[in-house]
Amino acid sequence: MKTSFLEFKELLLSHAVERPPHNASVFSVDDVSSATEYMLNAYFRHYKLYQYIFTSRLQVTLVQTSPHGVEKPSKPTPLSDAMPDLGILDDEL
Repeated sequence: MKTSFLEFKELLLSHAVERPPHNASVFSVDDVSSATEYMLNAYFRHYKLYQYIFTSRLQVTLVQTSPHGVEKPSKPTPLSDAMPDLGILDDEL
């Protein structure tokens, strides 16, 4: 918050001083005083709220897997499922 206020003050004062060609006197002393008072009473009073609202939050999603990537083997199919039906061959013999 301190660095933000210092940056605000630097920008405001650079526009309140006449130093051509870099700075132009846009604000009077009363304008600078009013703007500083407003920012202190409105914006910087709620600075933590604005920081919380406008800062993106990191969201982490964890997925649990078995340790070391080892999976349990599935149940093997019986060998009889791989063999053709031998009942037809028995009738021919």
